[in-house]
Amino acid sequence: LALVCQLLAQMNLLRFVIPLELAILLGCIGAFILLSSARGFLNACVVKRQTGHWGVFHGPLDAWVSIITRFPCMILLLGCLVPIGLSVMGLRASDWMPEIDFDVAAYMEA
Repeated sequence: LALVCQLLAQMNLLRFVIPLELAILLGCIGAFILLSSARGFLNACVVKRQTGHWGVFHGPLDAWVSIITRFPCMILLLGCLVPIGLSVMGLRASDWMPEIDFDVAAYMEA
């Protein structure tokens, strides 16, 4: 994903580049959703083959609720670390000096 975004940015088709860390995070989330959906569907198919009727489909939402209820401290820690990490990535991208425009008139022109 990061390579595709960089290629599109070089061709001037994409005006921003996704940082590698964010691309890895999005890829992991996508893989989790895909694999949990596939596992739930395959489980339902196995039950169908064995019993003759469709089993219960356990998708990504079921997996997410299970993770949230079993590991609340880990979810709280992730909920704090993800915004901190994104903020640090933004500060690093701005060379640790964010540029803040205090000119109200510039906002009104847009």
